[in-house]
Amino acid sequence: MNLSLLIHNIGSVLSAIVALGLALFTYFGHPRKVANTTLALTMLSVSVFYISHVVGVNLADPLSSRVVLMFNVSIIFIVIFNTHCVLSVIGKAHEKRYLIAFFYTAGIFLTLFYLIWPDAFLAPSTPKLYFPNYYEAGAYHWVMRVIFNFIIPIYFLSAMFKAYQHGDLVIRNRLKYFFIALTLGYSIGFIPVLLVFNIPVDPNWGLFFIFFYAVPFVYGVLSYQLLDIRIVAKQAFIYALIVVAMSLSIIFISFSNNFITAHYPTFPIWLIPSLASLIAVAVGVFVWRKVRETDLLKYEFVTIVTHKFRTPLTHIKWVTEELMKIKLLPQQHRQVEDIRISSNHLVELTNLLTTLSDPKEGSYIYHKEAVAPETFIREAIAPYLKSFSKKGVRVSFQIVNNLPNMLLDSSKMRFALRTLLENALAYTNSGGVVTVSADVDGKRISIGVKDTGFGISHQDQSKIFTRFFRSTAAKLADTEGLGIGLFMAKTVVERHGGKIHVFSEGEGKGSSFTLKLPITR
Repeated sequence: MNLSLLIHNIGSVLSAIVALGLALFTYFGHPRKVANTTLALTMLSVSVFYISHVVGVNLADPLSSRVVLMFNVSIIFIVIFNTHCVLSVIGKAHEKRYLIAFFYTAGIFLTLFYLIWPDAFLAPSTPKLYFPNYYEAGAYHWVMRVIFNFIIPIYFLSAMFKAYQHGDLVIRNRLKYFFIALTLGYSIGFIPVLLVFNIPVDPNWGLFFIFFYAVPFVYGVLSYQLLDIRIVAKQAFIYALIVVAMSLSIIFISFSNNFITAHYPTFPIWLIPSLASLIAVAVGVFVWRKVRETDLLKYEFVTIVTHKFRTPLTHIKWVTEELMKIKLLPQQHRQVEDIRISSNHLVELTNLLTTLSDPKEGSYIYHKEAVAPETFIREAIAPYLKSFSKKGVRVSFQIVNNLPNMLLDSSKMRFALRTLLENALAYTNSGGVVTVSADVDGKRISIGVKDTGFGISHQDQSKIFTRFFRSTAAKLADTEGLGIGLFMAKTVVERHGGKIHVFSEGEGKGSSFTLKLPITR
């Protein structure tokens, strides 16, 4: 085998493995967000491209080679998924949903066109350079290249540039990685295309575009996750190197098996495949253990932190209870009561963090019971009434009488409702109104918190429940917020089998949050 072809084949297989590994890492290792899912599908499409490419260019029969290389229509979906991912990250997916739908429709239509009339995409393969067979462009191959290699990439690069100009620091930093990934990835990745149009440039120069494209892109997309992305990226890189090394070992063993079988017929043919199987099992066990270690690390970190919090909180609780027994001036008594309420709130928060640290086991820690909606709502809002009054915000109640009981863990759901109340208090100016409502909606109780405050842009509404996300208006109004309260509230509501929704007509027009919780049966 020609040395250049050998390098090409090994590089293609490694790139396919890396792309598949990044797809699995992105999808299974992180929350199922649109950006994560579309990024995983992008990497999966890249893996399909590499596999079909390395098989197709090594087949001696031109027609068989063309059949395999037809899977290169995956290039269409690499670009579409990539575009959808970028628009999701910059918060334009909802606004551009019709354009995204058009891209998908056009991609599916063009794919079907090529599959029905393969000569339009590729002619029978022909030998080029050191390849037994290589792509030969069909009559309408250029359509795919123009639309999906130029027009759409230029579109989402311009969208990224606009988002960079108007985005906050987090978005701007993330987009820097996108610009690097897309500029290097698309320019280097286009090198093998030149030979398709008989321009004699060695495709090996663009063989490893996956490392220039995928790694920075994955970094940029996952940088908003809870864990430090530098730690995650370092671990993923180390795991990838180990998996690649083991995969190379399996490939080497397979080649050795063919060589030994041809030259030593008496050698037991079962021995080498068995060794390859053991290595494959070792790879699976290794990856599983490392994933498990990461989960345990997150769980232990949150557990240790919350236990460390509980000791001083318990001490504060005891001190406030003792102070409450002493004869105090009315103002001092109110201040101690405020400390007691805040301390209890922080205890609830630390307990909630413990259950959120393990999404699978956390649901079993919930102690649900039948609770009357009106009693629950009024007890949750009682500590905040003085703060609303002091700020000059009127609280209005619209609670239907004789509502059926809800099934919930009162302490955890109280945190969710109080998060909505705290936001309404923080983002509603003096003279505004906060309306707390409750009604029956089918088999659920609908609890609403509506304010006349700053409102939420349509772009931000799709990201409002994301960890650490805060709109520009929210940052200006409350500089101490972390952007995690609504994420935690959503998690609590969903673990109760409920749903949480947000609606706002736009900035300056108030916002409305709705909890839909199950009725007791």
